[in-house]
Amino acid sequence: MEDVKKYDIAKYSLIYIGIILAYFVIIKFIRFDASGTQIIYHPGRLLLFVAIAILGPAIIFLLVKTNKFNYNLVLSLVCLFAMITTGITLKLYRTGSDTASYMNDFNIGSKLKRNDQQYRYNTSNNLFTLTGNASGIGSFSSTVENSSKEFDALFDWYASNFSKTNFNDKDPEGLLLGGKYIISSQQDGRKILEKVSEGKKTYYIESQKACPIGFAVDHYIVKQNLLKLPKEKRAVAMMNAAVVDNGSVDKIDSAASKLDVKDIDYNKVDKNIDRTVENRVKNFKRDNTGFSCTTNYGKEKLVWFSVPYDKGWEAALDGRKIDVINSGGMMAIKVPKGEHKAVFKYHTPWFKAGAIISGISFMIFIVLSLTILIKRRRD
Repeated sequence: MEDVKKYDIAKYSLIYIGIILAYFVIIKFIRFDASGTQIIYHPGRLLLFVAIAILGPAIIFLLVKTNKFNYNLVLSLVCLFAMITTGITLKLYRTGSDTASYMNDFNIGSKLKRNDQQYRYNTSNNLFTLTGNASGIGSFSSTVENSSKEFDALFDWYASNFSKTNFNDKDPEGLLLGGKYIISSQQDGRKILEKVSEGKKTYYIESQKACPIGFAVDHYIVKQNLLKLPKEKRAVAMMNAAVVDNGSVDKIDSAASKLDVKDIDYNKVDKNIDRTVENRVKNFKRDNTGFSCTTNYGKEKLVWFSVPYDKGWEAALDGRKIDVINSGGMMAIKVPKGEHKAVFKYHTPWFKAGAIISGISFMIFIVLSLTILIKRRRD
């Protein structure tokens, strides 16, 4: 049996410190693109976390070298470090925030209703959209998944470390994403659906025209051609055409024709929205596993959904698996004419493989544990 006391703790502490320093140097000086965009969003904060990560093994190294290493002492230091880092995290999160106001927004979010499932609230405030039934136009992900960043890139907002999700409630980008419901602290003359109050705060839920989450389009536009348009016109163009890469044009076949960007009236956003509403999918329902809808068009159509594309999505039409087209970070499918039912289900990529590996690893752990136990009893 191995002797824990013979572990070279000092050597491996230095190796650990070296790995962290190498990691820090690499991401500190590497650039994400030719324009020199840094991968690091907050250099000062990263430096603090790196210093904390290094301090622990550095103290262990010194304790070993001065023959003062003691497991109880190390355990106490670990607890102290946990308290310090938790305190730093709380301070960072609370900096510049009003706790009472924060809790009010949190509680208001739990009261917001899910109105028409085909639409979202025109907000990316996580306090409103993560505590109840409301869904916003923002994407909450600690790492910001690639599809949201791909969508951002269509409007020149791409960054390696955050997603652009804050829109003015009349911006066509937010309307394209289904931002129909506005959470306002004052009445702006729009149709008021309800009033929500918490403490001293009152919000008015207002309604405006917006594109549904799923609608059919008659055209497609190649990504490179979309990017040639002025940024303020791109969302309106996408209300009329699904964005595709050159490699995906063949998948569309006769479901949509190439868009002539001159045929669009970019100044009449409401008119373009009306077209999407007329061509919306029917019986749209969504839950924590995916969404479903029915279609009934007079001819083969290309249907676009403002749902972030991911390899984990599987789509079936009338029970038969179909291809999902990546449309500018969102999803599109082809549907034949007539009435059909589309079902989208999300499965975490490689989840089954991970579960199998975890199961095998657990079985190996049990076998080794029993082997060690039996050997100790014999000895």
